[in-house]
Amino acid sequence: DVFARLGAPSDWAAQFEALIDLRRVVRHAPRLLDSATSLRRASQGVVGLAESLRSSLAKGALICLHDLFLAYRKSMDSELDRVAPVCLRKAVDTNCFLSEEAERTLHAMCRSVSEARGLTAV
Repeated sequence: DVFARLGAPSDWAAQFEALIDLRRVVRHAPRLLDSATSLRRASQGVVGLAESLRSSLAKGALICLHDLFLAYRKSMDSELDRVAPVCLRKAVDTNCFLSEEAERTLHAMCRSVSEARGLTAV
């Protein structure tokens, strides 16, 4: 189960693989996450990993969030309160490896969600 692996407490390799698997689902079988509950579980798990101190895991999570915004567009409106603050923090990170990816994710967020919801989130 991808959701269980996203939350694997100390197994960063399993978490990274779960992010890759989730990105595959988002790109190739997006209907699997069509329900609000599934999308919420996915975004919760990914946001938790975006805050990881392991930079490769955090970047993988930001890439996954980017893909979620592009695939689910306005369906991601309900997740903005959880996602936007993390992306904004990472965008001003001194680590360019993370800040560039966070900026890319924020651009995808702004292009994908409803304008009113996007403005209130930022």
